[in-house]
Amino acid sequence: MPMANANMDVSITDPSGAVVPSKVVTDVNGQFQIALKLAMEGAYTIKADYAGDPTQSPPILPSSASIIITAVIPPQPVPTTTTLAPSATSGYVGDTINIVGSLV
Repeated sequence: MPMANANMDVSITDPSGAVVPSKVVTDVNGQFQIALKLAMEGAYTIKADYAGDPTQSPPILPSSASIIITAVIPPQPVPTTTTLAPSATSGYVGDTINIVGSLV
């Protein structure tokens, strides 16, 4: 059964070890959303905790989950050069001009 309006503690630990805590509330479907900006290369740990509710009957137990997301530096683009070399730069109507091209 989805837990609507539940208070969640969410923490994000970045690759440098800095921790950013936040609090979120679940929606009617028991879901919540946070945004993670991958600002540096390395592993980010995201942890979500629910404290439970012992005042309910039966009591609702605490729960938690964590994941690791890895940020990598994208590969650098490989430069290319295209060249064209015609056998002539002008000709008569009906002539054939050969063009050699290369991609390096």
